[in-house]
Amino acid sequence: MKREKPKVIVFIDGANMFYSQHDLGWIFDWKKIKKLLDKTFDVKEFNYYTPLKENEERQKKQ
Repeated sequence: MKREKPKVIVFIDGANMFYSQHDLGWIFDWKKIKKLLDKTFDVKEFNYYTPLKENEERQKKQ
């Protein structure tokens, strides 16, 4: 009997990951990370959050 993969939703803190990459000298390949997670989990959503700068009109429109 085939076992179902656990369902997950991924939330990534963009600011934290940015500084971690900078400090460690790494570059994360988000497509590869998603593929790796897909092997074990049923990834329902893959979300990357980053803060907006105050008074940045261009960002608010996106």
